[in-house]
Amino acid sequence: INISITAHRIGKRKDGIISGKQAIKRDPNNPNLWNVLGFLYLSMEKMEAAIVSIKRVQLIAPGDLHTYYSLAVCYYKNDQMAECIKEISELGRISSDQDVIQSVCISIMTNKAKNAYI
Repeated sequence: INISITAHRIGKRKDGIISGKQAIKRDPNNPNLWNVLGFLYLSMEKMEAAIVSIKRVQLIAPGDLHTYYSLAVCYYKNDQMAECIKEISELGRISSDQDVIQSVCISIMTNKAKNAYI
């Protein structure tokens, strides 16, 4: 995980993905590895790959609130609004933490506002 994150921080995202995939081969049921890989894909705007990685986390560790947030963002950036709304709704169903839900909505709306002026 550390190598993947470090590679991302110094701008070597492809190296981070390679490192993440190697780690997953050694430990395929580690949700943290899949989360990091999904984040790296998200940062490179490879939404389909990010969605696959993050959905894997949901299979391994159901109920991980962060995955619903991440999927909502991925679906939003991939212009899949129905799926985005579904993930936000699911987050609201499994979590009573309104701060988390508001954070997702604010993040998406802020991004939408920024893109409106481009």
